Amino acid sequence: TATVRRDGSSRFGKNHRWGTFPSASAAWRISAEDFFPEDIAVNDLKLRLGYGKTGSQASVGNYDHIQTLVTLLYPFGTSLDNAEQSALYSQVLANSSIHWEEIEQFNAGVDVSLLNSRINLSLDGYIKNTNSMLVKAAFPITTGFEDTFDTYINAGKVRNIGWELTANSVNLTGELGWETNLTVTYNKNKVLEVENPATRAYDLVSLPYKTGYPVNALWAYRFAGIDDRPGLVGQSMYYVENGNTSHNASSASVDVLEFGGQSDPKAIVGMDNQLRWNGLSLGFLLVYYGGHKMFAQPKSEVFESSWDSPLNIVYLNSWTPENHSDVPGIGEYASTSLGSECRTATNCLYDADFLKIRNITIGYDLPEHLTEKVGISKISLRFQINDPKALWIKNNAGIDPETLGIRKQASYMFGVNLSL
Repeated sequence: TATVRRDGSSRFGKNHRWGTFPSASAAWRISAEDFFPEDIAVNDLKLRLGYGKTGSQASVGNYDHIQTLVTLLYPFGTSLDNAEQSALYSQVLANSSIHWEEIEQFNAGVDVSLLNSRINLSLDGYIKNTNSMLVKAAFPITTGFEDTFDTYINAGKVRNIGWELTANSVNLTGELGWETNLTVTYNKNKVLEVENPATRAYDLVSLPYKTGYPVNALWAYRFAGIDDRPGLVGQSMYYVENGNTSHNASSASVDVLEFGGQSDPKAIVGMDNQLRWNGLSLGFLLVYYGGHKMFAQPKSEVFESSWDSPLNIVYLNSWTPENHSDVPGIGEYASTSLGSECRTATNCLYDADFLKIRNITIGYDLPEHLTEKVGISKISLRFQINDPKALWIKNNAGIDPETLGIRKQASYMFGVNLSL
């Protein structure tokens, strides 16, 4: 099959409103061919190929391609009666050249059915390129606009490469039934092109886009220890240019930063199991997220007089002349300067992999000879636990990697379903 779409949007200038988006797909069911043997364990086999291009306008608003003016009161003169006058100023620079963001994807897949359809597998691989991304522009202060966050341009390219596996198996049949559904996804993305790449460390930490690295890369200041020099005792130090150390690294070049990984999971696994026996049922969903990192438990400097609120438990291990830890000093060893680098430093970078039971459901269908006595055809009882405590977390930061804070509170539900 093949299709061609021609989409138009008034969110773009009149010369760039229309975009053409083709797609095509093909499939070959090999198991339907005469040469395919019928006495093997493979019941069904199909190959798939696909290509498609779509457009996105979600990043921009209805009038973001035109200049907008707003009013303000501006002081003129010195008399009280004529101190302020109404004025107009440009809030957004016009850019009638912005156009559709284009997402181009190639994919190939295979579907397999085994053992009289007791095992069904689907495997898909894909390459997804996002071109001409709609991003907010930055302007130098010499233009009179400084940084404007409402003017959009088409800039930047991103590539995603990954695969997805779905599997269904009927493990047991008969009086005891057991069925499993498995989903595994793996994705790796990379920035191919970025407009106006960051040159200062602070800018790259805030907007982490750098050619050759993931979209949501984590850039970390390299922790160099706690300063013990007179007048600087208790301060966190970070590596800067030429191997030197400094309390302030945010204004240094991007070369002082260390790539710490990405905040997006590379691998996501979900496994749902359903068991049934004599009216009883048990279901549970396991999930695994892995291959990513997180910033947690920032070890911030604390002024000597900053005792008006509780301190994090990490300060039980604060720096002293006898205890050279990575936690800034407090009390008599407190820092005289507070820095922001601690929130994204290597000493607060952790693995974010985790394994959780998403939910557990226990059910019971009452026997028909009991329900008929009360004039009801079916009575089903259900008890469900949502988000119990995680089974395993790779780090020891005491933070839930999924929420970057306290874990989701477990919830319990009980239900009765009556069929008359």
